[in-house]
Amino acid sequence: MNTHIFLDDQKMALAFDYYGAFGRQSTAAGKSIRVFTDGSAPQAARKSCMNQVWLQKELLSEAERRKRQQALRASWAACYEGDFHRDHWDEIACDEQALRAHPPKEAEWVGGAIESSTSINIFAAELQAIVRVLFSLPVSVSVTIVADSESSLKAIRSYMSEPNERKRMRQSGRPLLRLIAYQVLARLQAGASVTFQHEKSHTNAATCESRGNACADYWAEQMRQPATERVSAAEQQWRARSSQIKQLEVVRGEEWVCVRDRAMKSVVMGDVRRVAQKQQSVQNLWAWMCSPTQGAYADERVSELCSEVFDDQQARPMRMLMLILTNIVHHRRIRKSELASVASSSSSSSSSCSSVLSLFSSSSSFSSSSSSSSSSSSCAFRVCASSSMFSFSSLSSFSSSSYYSSSSRQVSEGREESQESESDPVAEGEEKEEKEEKEEKEELYEKEEKKEKVIEDSKEEKEEKDEKEKKKEKGSRGKRKGLYTVIESRCECAEGYSSKACIAHLVLVCRKYEEQRVRVENQLRALLGSILCRPSLPLQAGDVRTSVRLVECDLLQLLFLLVHLPPSFQPLSEH
Repeated sequence: MNTHIFLDDQKMALAFDYYGAFGRQSTAAGKSIRVFTDGSAPQAARKSCMNQVWLQKELLSEAERRKRQQALRASWAACYEGDFHRDHWDEIACDEQALRAHPPKEAEWVGGAIESSTSINIFAAELQAIVRVLFSLPVSVSVTIVADSESSLKAIRSYMSEPNERKRMRQSGRPLLRLIAYQVLARLQAGASVTFQHEKSHTNAATCESRGNACADYWAEQMRQPATERVSAAEQQWRARSSQIKQLEVVRGEEWVCVRDRAMKSVVMGDVRRVAQKQQSVQNLWAWMCSPTQGAYADERVSELCSEVFDDQQARPMRMLMLILTNIVHHRRIRKSELASVASSSSSSSSSCSSVLSLFSSSSSFSSSSSSSSSSSSCAFRVCASSSMFSFSSLSSFSSSSYYSSSSRQVSEGREESQESESDPVAEGEEKEEKEEKEEKEELYEKEEKKEKVIEDSKEEKEEKDEKEKKKEKGSRGKRKGLYTVIESRCECAEGYSSKACIAHLVLVCRKYEEQRVRVENQLRALLGSILCRPSLPLQAGDVRTSVRLVECDLLQLLFLLVHLPPSFQPLSEH
């Protein structure tokens, strides 16, 4: 598609959908022009993994699929600094609302929508705007690109200054950067130049660069909207011309090999390994959603929650989160080193209970003997009181005999006390020997226990060292074995903890940390709302969609090849 702009009262042709160098002997040779570029993309879909799940697995109807693909659509726009912009830039409004109310109808701009099959991120949209501008102008004209994306300008500089071909192949936006490099070299050969200038967006400054960037940003946002929702009428010449521009053929920017994403039907513009890892995360999320036991937690915002908790580097929230995500929060876990203390405390409690029982038995026997003696004395008193027919002598004899018996009892008790007071040296020696033997046995037992503990500790240290050496050899992180053991299961209900109860419990735990409470609670509430409000997947036991294939995309196979190829491997250009 051909069009033109006015530069210094001369008409200069513009070419779109053309991927070569033209205008080496143009009448505009030696002139220079500034172009303001910008891109637009939906923020919600830039890093969304759930959208790719729905699009890949074909769980949606055709209308819903088109709607979601349209929501992922990005756009680009460019505003040329022609005669109109040079003369009337101060009349252009810098506010977005003012631009919507009074758009500059005579401004020389161009733009277009970017389908999801081409790219969906803002970085690719910014680079595509620069590519469109460079290919639309003659190579004999010096161009100054004014963009508000500092990341895209840094990527261009690093790509142009990188001598390593392998690093350039792995750089993000590789095909677009190669097209830009091609145009820069072509202009240098034709005697022109390309300059890149950064301009901050939304500054509302009264400068030509700020107003030009505001116009490019406004039109990029407008081109992302459907045609029925755009502000201006469709009969304007620039809008009509923009609608005729075709999608950019990104394949032309590939040099050696072109890798396509079969799910999104787009060319992989970045590092193939990173894209393959993202595809693997999509497959893992889908397998997680299909899990009958862990499917309640399946949501992409779980990774955001984990990053929020792990970034603070506090032990208690991290431990609690892992217990919840692994569904073992309803178990009480203690260290194996604490089992010895638990056993010793139980043995001490049993010994104390046995001593208490022995004391109780001795006291009961003493009480029974005292009760029997008291009962016999009461019976004797009753017999003596009932015999009224006794004479005085008999009474006196009875009293003397009773006195004698009482005195004899006292004498016998005194003898027993004297015998008890007189200590037996043989018995004392035996008791001492028994005590010493017991103490020696206890000391030996303690020494043996200490030796066993030392041996166990040394064994554990050796095992840990061996595990560390094995991990170093393998180069992978492993789990520490034998640290915890399940002692008791404490479920609050028969069914156990639900996902709602687990997340609510994590909210209560995180409330102790006031610094991160608001941030973590918002993430948890969003996660809880998505789990409770999300409709269940229409999956059954015999459904074919439950059997998820691990290798869904060709990217994984290519990743395997790239890993096992030697570093000196370089494909030939003619193949």
